[in-house]
This record gives sequence, C-alpha cells and structure tokens, in this order.
Amino acid sequence: MRLTDLFFEWWWVAGLAILCLGIYEQGAKVLEKEIALFQHQADDLRQKTVQARALQAELKLQVTSQSDPAWIELVLIKNIGLVPEGYKKIYVPSEIEQ
Repeated sequence: MRLTDLFFEWWWVAGLAILCLGIYEQGAKVLEKEIALFQHQADDLRQKTVQARALQAELKLQVTSQSDPAWIELVLIKNIGLVPEGYKKIYVPSEIEQ
C-alpha cells in the first residue's frame, strides 16, 4: 500500500482533527473573555465590599455615640448646619454671584 492510497483512505481523520482543533480554539477564546469579565466583576465587588465595611464602621460609631451631647451637637452642626448660641456662622458661596 502506497502513502497516497493511505492518505486518500484516511483524509477524513485529518480533516476531523483540524475541525476539532478549530472549534477548541474558538471555545478557548470565548472562555478567556468570560474569565476576564468575571475577574473584573469580582474586583468591583471586592472594592464595594471594602467601601461598605468602612461605611458600616462609621455608622456603628455614630450609633454608639448618639447618647453623647457633644456628638449630637457636632452632627447637628455638620449635617444640618445648625449653630449653637455664641457661635458665628460663616457662609461661603460655592460660586461667585455677579
């Protein structure tokens, strides 16, 4: 049996192997893109988790300080803009009015 006869009898095996490798390559590219997307989403979620924990710690401090009169005064000054008697309130506009 000659080599050319062997090739003509088994050409479909080589074609099938090439087809399978092409499909595998395409699937590997799609998988790499999905992995990169999921890693990006995981990084975003980690960052949001860190921010949420920092906010949680700040809120816990505020809750535990609610019975302290000095803390209540500071919160009223900072958040609402109330000024106790004896203090001077200075208003600085954000834009210069013409």
